[in-house]
Amino acid sequence: LESERFRADNAAKQAEAAKTKLQSISTMQDYRAMFTESWILKDNACVAHLEQLWDASAKEALTQLLQVEAKSAKWYCQLPRAYFEDLSKDLARQSTLSVLMDRVRQESEKLNSALFKLSEQQGGVPRIYLQAAEARKAEGHDKQNHDNGNDDDNDDDDDEIVFLKCEQLASEKAGPCVKQNGGAAFRSVA
Repeated sequence: LESERFRADNAAKQAEAAKTKLQSISTMQDYRAMFTESWILKDNACVAHLEQLWDASAKEALTQLLQVEAKSAKWYCQLPRAYFEDLSKDLARQSTLSVLMDRVRQESEKLNSALFKLSEQQGGVPRIYLQAAEARKAEGHDKQNHDNGNDDDNDDDDDEIVFLKCEQLASEKAGPCVKQNGGAAFRSVA
């Protein structure tokens, strides 16, 4: 019982510290320091555009999006990467702060739905991440065939992204996935 109280107190202190840290954010560099693994913030064009349009009113919406991205990376490792890299390019094309923030809010809602509604998932994985990864793979496949002068789309070596069940390959402290060669390692179980 005492350990439960200690755990709850510790979680409350961590939540309060995170809230205080979020409130202190005032620039894109602050965001980059806080969300170091963000695929959105690794896109320099997107960050430059966000800096150009930056307004304090945008803080809450952008923070929510980056928090969802961080959860996605924690839970699904590299799988969401294509989705968020494509999103960063889209955000960099928005013309005004109002349009940009509408897009950020829409994406946050869409992502929350994809993460927490079973109807939006396929095998326990958000369908939007699988679709983005497949699209990226198809673009790479088409580009490779075009570069090789081969437009034949009948490749028996194509791999499908299928997640039947993800087992944790590392200890609890290491998190739900093990990064190997820049990707995530999962073991498929029938």
